[in-house]
Amino acid sequence: MYYRFNLDNSISFRDVELGRDPLICIPIVSLEKRIIKRLNNLKNEIKLIEIRFDYLYNQYKDIFEQINQIKIPYIFTFRSYIESDRGKNAIRIDDETRIKYYLKAIEQDASLIDFELSSIKINKNFYKLIEEAHRKNVGVIISYHNFQETPKPQVLLDKIDEENSYNADVLKIATMVKNLEDIITIDNVTFIARQKFRKPMMTMGMGQIGKLSRISAVAFGSDIIFAHLGKKSAPGQLSFSQAKKIIDYLYKGD
Repeated sequence: MYYRFNLDNSISFRDVELGRDPLICIPIVSLEKRIIKRLNNLKNEIKLIEIRFDYLYNQYKDIFEQINQIKIPYIFTFRSYIESDRGKNAIRIDDETRIKYYLKAIEQDASLIDFELSSIKINKNFYKLIEEAHRKNVGVIISYHNFQETPKPQVLLDKIDEENSYNADVLKIATMVKNLEDIITIDNVTFIARQKFRKPMMTMGMGQIGKLSRISAVAFGSDIIFAHLGKKSAPGQLSFSQAKKIIDYLYKGD
C-alpha cells in the first residue's frame, strides 16, 4: 500500500517518469574513476543522477563525453553562484555561458534541466531555453533555494506560483531547516502545491534536521529525493543506501 500523494497520471521526460513512484537521484559533483565505477556497479538500482556542472566546469569542458560513459538518465544543472550551496567557492559564470551548456544538454541525452527562479527573472533568455527543452521533451525544473532559513508558508507558495507561471514542468524548493516547525512548513507547502498544480515536485529541507523532511515530503507529493554516494551536493543529504532502504520501506511496501 502506498502512503503517498501520487499524481493521477505520471509524466515522462525522455526516459524518466515522475509522479508515481518516488525516485532517488544521485548528485554527481566529481567524476573520479571510483565514482564512475560505483555508478556502473549500481546502474540497475540507480534510476536518475544529477550532473552538477557548476562543480565540474573547471575540470570537464567536454562533459557530455564523460556523461555518455555512465548511461544513466540525468538532470543537467549548472547552478548560479547566487543560489549555490558552494558558498564562497561557487564559480561565477555568466548566464549566456550557462545557457549554452544547457542547450548542449538538451541536444544530448538530458532528461531534465534545472535552473533557478532567480535566473529567469533576471535574464529572459531562459524563456528560449524552456521552449527548446519542451520541443525536445526535456523536463524543466525551476528551483528556489534558501540556505539561511525556511520562509513562511505563503512565501514558499508564492515562489512555487512563480515557478509555475514560467511553465516549469517540475516545481522545486529547498530551504534550510532549523526546527520541526520548518519541516511541517515544507510538508504542508508540498501538499497544498501538489493539490493546486498536479505537477511533479521536488521539495526538501537542508541541514541536519532537514534530513527528516527529505523523507516526509515524499508522502505529500515530492517526487525526487537526493542521496549521495560519498560526496554531498547540499547539507543534510542521506546516503544512497540509507535513502533506498527508507523509500522502499515507506513508499514501495505492500
